[in-house]
Amino acid sequence: SLVMLYIVSLADPRMSLHGVTVLLLAVTVCVSCWDVKEHLAHTGSCRCWNGTDPELMPGSLCYGDIFLEVPNNLTSSLRKLTITDAGISVLQADSLQPYRALREFTVMNVQHLHLLEPGIFFNMMYLQTIYIYNAPALVQLLPSVFNVSLPNLKILRIINTGLKCVPNFSQLTTAGALIMVDLENNQIQKLTTGSVQIRAESMVLNYNAITEVEKGAFNQSQIAKVSLKGNQHLSKLHESAFEGLKSLRSLDLSETSISVLPIIGLQELDVLRVQDTRDR
Repeated sequence: SLVMLYIVSLADPRMSLHGVTVLLLAVTVCVSCWDVKEHLAHTGSCRCWNGTDPELMPGSLCYGDIFLEVPNNLTSSLRKLTITDAGISVLQADSLQPYRALREFTVMNVQHLHLLEPGIFFNMMYLQTIYIYNAPALVQLLPSVFNVSLPNLKILRIINTGLKCVPNFSQLTTAGALIMVDLENNQIQKLTTGSVQIRAESMVLNYNAITEVEKGAFNQSQIAKVSLKGNQHLSKLHESAFEGLKSLRSLDLSETSISVLPIIGLQELDVLRVQDTRDR
């Protein structure tokens, strides 16, 4: 039988945050994934597709507040898992272990999610994309959550949550630089010394509550593009804020309150954006 459902396209890191592409797809229900009948959204339901189309990997979309944990009886060959509008409060350490072939993991509109247990990403050797969106109760990530090897990880997006500080990525091991680390529209208040340690083509910290960037905040990082746009009360940018940051080519400080630019660490900069920057 055929099921019409909406799949949020998350794979393209160039996608605008405020213009998330929604695709309407007709897909074949994969009975081997989970044989479920139609339910109202508030009772919970999973929709599955089997990936006979080479452009569509085996995946499942689960929605409804009945889901208090990640379902453990989906097919083990699952490549994409999206959980939305669920009642999950804790992502337990073993939540993803049945799905070690997973490429993309998405959690959206989870009002009660407040904890990711360390171990949640253990043994996820094929994982390429992690996306957490609209989780207002998630105010911190324990330092050991990303003390893990994710060799294929390319995109990490934690958006519109209650995060007050940058997660600890210093022990995250990947085969190469990430394409994007996107921490837009959280509640991050300050970039402290050494708080950002990551290898990425792009790091987005737009529209947080950042007021200060301390000396060496990006020390030991390798990032080509950094954006701090929209942090309206960002007025304190230490003269050595970018010291120790390698490969920086583009910096966006638009819509901030910066009045003095540092020099240290910006010698190789190609693009500097400071639009609509004024005393606030």
